Amino acid sequence: PGSWSVGSPLSALVGAALVLFTAVGAISGFSMLRQATSVATERADRQAQVAAASVAASVDQARSDVVAVAGDPRLISAFGNPAGCRLSFRLNLFPAGHIDLVRPNGSVACSSIPATKLGLPASEAGAPWLSTLPTARGSFVSGPFGNGAASQPAVVVGVPVRGAGGQLLGAVTAVAPTGQLASALAASPSDVDHYRFSVIYRATGTLLSPADSGAGRPEAGPAAHRVLNPLANSGYLYGTALVHGLGWVVYAGITSGVALGPTRAELWREAELGGGALAAVLLVGVAVRRRMVRRIIELVQGQGARYEEVLSQQALHDQLTGLPNRALLVERLERALEAGAGAGWLAAVVFIDLDRFKLVNESLGHPVGDELLVTVGARLADSLRAEDTLARFGGDEFVVVCVGLRTAEDAAHTTERLAAVVAGPVVLGERMLRVTASLGLAVSRPGSTAADLIREAETAMYQAKEGGRGRTEIFDDDLRSRVTNRLTLETELQGALERGELRLAYQPKVDLTTGVPVGVEALLRWTNPILGEVPPGQFVPVAEDLGLVAPIGAFVVEQACWQAARWRAAGLDLPVAVNVSGGQLSDPDLVGRVAATLLATGPPPDSLCLELTESVLMADTGPTVAILRALKGLGVKISIDDFGTGYSSLAYLRRFPVDELKIDQSFVTHVTDEHDDRHLVAAMVEMGRALGLTVVAEGVETHAQAAELIRLGCLQAQGYLYARPGAPDVVADWCVRARSPKPQDT
Repeated sequence: PGSWSVGSPLSALVGAALVLFTAVGAISGFSMLRQATSVATERADRQAQVAAASVAASVDQARSDVVAVAGDPRLISAFGNPAGCRLSFRLNLFPAGHIDLVRPNGSVACSSIPATKLGLPASEAGAPWLSTLPTARGSFVSGPFGNGAASQPAVVVGVPVRGAGGQLLGAVTAVAPTGQLASALAASPSDVDHYRFSVIYRATGTLLSPADSGAGRPEAGPAAHRVLNPLANSGYLYGTALVHGLGWVVYAGITSGVALGPTRAELWREAELGGGALAAVLLVGVAVRRRMVRRIIELVQGQGARYEEVLSQQALHDQLTGLPNRALLVERLERALEAGAGAGWLAAVVFIDLDRFKLVNESLGHPVGDELLVTVGARLADSLRAEDTLARFGGDEFVVVCVGLRTAEDAAHTTERLAAVVAGPVVLGERMLRVTASLGLAVSRPGSTAADLIREAETAMYQAKEGGRGRTEIFDDDLRSRVTNRLTLETELQGALERGELRLAYQPKVDLTTGVPVGVEALLRWTNPILGEVPPGQFVPVAEDLGLVAPIGAFVVEQACWQAARWRAAGLDLPVAVNVSGGQLSDPDLVGRVAATLLATGPPPDSLCLELTESVLMADTGPTVAILRALKGLGVKISIDDFGTGYSSLAYLRRFPVDELKIDQSFVTHVTDEHDDRHLVAAMVEMGRALGLTVVAEGVETHAQAAELIRLGCLQAQGYLYARPGAPDVVADWCVRARSPKPQDT
């Protein structure tokens, strides 16, 4: 039999114990490692969410900027310009990007950078460079699109531009290299220690914004969508978040050396101790290891909280002024309204817009403009109470939230103080500027929401601007009623033409000495089932603001020409005068449209007279003269309406190809009085006769006015003394009777 000693079973027992404790330590260590990994991954997810929110906010801002540009009616004419024209535009999302006007076929109509910078030869400035127009469906599309010229991926945010008839003219498209997307991550949060970010387009796996050039970065392509295993990847731990509405994914990475390195090192160190130490030592090591891992977790949590605080600061504050941004303002206002509802306090919102700030940027440069915004923001902040909030709302707009107010008068006093603060002189370098602001005030009511108050204050601010700038308006019941009525008017007017609610009434124009009609004026009328009969003075300015002047003006000219042709076919020769607005006169297709209408309807060109006011004629004299001469070339007559209320200059009367002057009713009303108006009317009549023009008096209502006008040499008139505006058949009957021979007195 072989020899046996006590040492053999003892060694086996000790070895088994060591193996057992080593296994227990390893299991415990791996459990702690998983716990540290979970904490780090959760932190990365939070960072990804903050970064994704920042990207989405930046893209939303870029979208609103592009919508604002696309809504400018002046862009419609830009699609007819050569492709080498330039746009001036600042993009918040893409600092190295540019903005283009792109036609439906993909060719660039206009760009903020030269064609050569787009990768196109100067001779090919109009060549297609986008394979498809991403906004052809009439909605926002964001994602990577190939640049046909330079073959570089690009990120595009666009909105369609449509003509007056609804046809797609093209799109306003903001374009930037995909590598520039990193700038949208809240002022480069990738600079924060131990965090790296990347943005991937989920549909194609295209890497829009690289996280880092080091190992462990996500690969471009579908593999980037996998949730990476932190234990199998020595480079990064990943958290992901989807950017709302864009199909983009933000990846946030934490370096393993910081998040898990100490934990792994302790794990292997404990394994070595377990292989060569007693069970008691292993137990002590396990306890020590647990304390160390807990400390590591605490450190990771502390670092993550600091990073989250940094990103939150960047996401909720304006980068230029350091003031709260729109998101933080809305949050504080909502809390103030909730607290005030229970305590009986009022909250107020003051919307501040600097007047003519664009002029500062254009004349002194954007750096000076930025310095001015910082200075004004600091002044406003210094003038407020600690509990109030000042935010930069965007551009040159600031918003103040005042809380804990007892009465609306308290808010009004605060608004007056803010206006005085802005109006003080501002010294920028060697320059001293004086800035005014338009302010709108809204005070909370029961049930008010943050969105309600901000919208009402902004509406009041725009009313202040319309009233002359440098003023303050309060959103009260009267303004609320006007805004509601305006909204109803805009809504109904947008479909009035299609619903057949617009019509023309005609008022005869007569020879003063005989009373025989010599023509008619077409007057636009609108009858709406909700609003009833709406005066032209109310809806015509709204039509100009909505860009409806061109289609409505074309409708008026067409209907007037058709009516003149019908009367002529019935043996009644009645030239028709039509009012033309400034918006129509600036239309480059006006002459061609009038020529086509005359050709389609059939009356001779001299049966159509276009009436324009003096202010319209003088808005842009050079192009106006050319357009009027082209219209005269068609045979159309030109009349100056409301003469005497504008410039009334002999010099411009000689310059414009005019056939007729219509003296405004305000002068005719007092022509029989011992009043200066009689001398003015006499001078206008003499001026018109000297230039060989027909002079027409508007608004004649009494026989005494008619007699005085005849004595002064005026030959034609229109007004209630002769006939009110009426339907075509009523006016035709009146004209037939007026031209019939009168029975001789017996």
